[in-house]
Amino acid sequence: MTPHGKLTGQVMNYLRSLDMCVPVKYPPSSYAQAGVADILVCYRGKYIAIELKTKEHPDLDPLQEDFLEMVRDAGGKTAVCFSLDEVKAVMI
Repeated sequence: MTPHGKLTGQVMNYLRSLDMCVPVKYPPSSYAQAGVADILVCYRGKYIAIELKTKEHPDLDPLQEDFLEMVRDAGGKTAVCFSLDEVKAVMI
């Protein structure tokens, strides 16, 4: 499993353990919008877009930056996280 895949699994398991949390792993496909964050979450009425990164691929591409900006402009919360602990801090 890749480092990104391992982190994604840890994050999804954590989010599923939270009350009033609906996490969705956005799967890439030819039909999907490019740049959408890795995980979209509805948590206690708040919309959160989480982009997961690893030290092997730490940079956002322009489409990811644009998506996160659109979420913020619409009143949602965004985060770029490199660890489960960073995700936990976002969910507080």
